[in-house]
Amino acid sequence: MLVNAPILFQIFIKIKMYLFFEFKGDKDELY
Repeated sequence: MLVNAPILFQIFIKIKMYLFFEFKGDKDELY
């Protein structure tokens, strides 16, 4: 658990940042 936790956390951060930049990109396209 202690070894896999950071890996899952990093994956979660990458997905969150990917979605954030994707929504930001769509927002820039709309405006």
